[in-house]
Amino acid sequence: MNDKPRVLILIPAFNEEAIIGKTVTEIRNSIAKSDFASFDLVVIDDASSDRTANLAAEAGARVVTLPMNLGIGGAVQAGYMYAEKGDYDIAVHMDGDGQHDPAEIKNLVFPVLQGECDYNIGCRFHDTCKYQASLFRRMGMIFASFITLMATGVDIPDPTSGFSAVNRACIQIFCREWHLHFAAVPSYIEAHRKGLKIKIMPAHFRKRSTGYSSITLCEAVFSPFRIMITALGSVIRKSGV
Repeated sequence: MNDKPRVLILIPAFNEEAIIGKTVTEIRNSIAKSDFASFDLVVIDDASSDRTANLAAEAGARVVTLPMNLGIGGAVQAGYMYAEKGDYDIAVHMDGDGQHDPAEIKNLVFPVLQGECDYNIGCRFHDTCKYQASLFRRMGMIFASFITLMATGVDIPDPTSGFSAVNRACIQIFCREWHLHFAAVPSYIEAHRKGLKIKIMPAHFRKRSTGYSSITLCEAVFSPFRIMITALGSVIRKSGV
């Protein structure tokens, strides 16, 4: 009988046929060596118009194809719903474009399993990672970090990170309270509001080798306003107004 903690790696993907197969294979090879947890991997195909779903399945992933495109927030929430239904202990969110290093999954998961935190975020801004964001994206990140700090008192240098690990308590919250447009900041605020502990871990970020980001220039410009509105909503709920 396998009594290891059960971990689900959820990967939202939209039109990533050029890289999804390689990403899934690399992740599976990395987690196959684990001796402290049992890992499963699911790709949430956000109604892609290419072969993303087929290539992910061929590489060995479980695939859930959404009936319509929900955007990154909706796809991630679908992954958390899958994790809750499957009774997983931990859910790891990774992007499907190969920019996160699978070798760091275990480092992200272990503090959560040890009870050091409920929500562990992989941060790209540290001495050994030379990540460079565009001007508009960097401005959005700074604003998001400021809003998060004001609402929670927690300094999160990389508030748009798509690399995180959460425990069962967070999974249950995010299944029901997850913002579809700019999900990360409101999720931090909601986790803090529920009394859950957030931890920041240095993580490396690799350049996208193919395709393009789902964050357009228009979204980068207007995302700060979305952040402010959703954060305000979370603060109002906290105060009971």
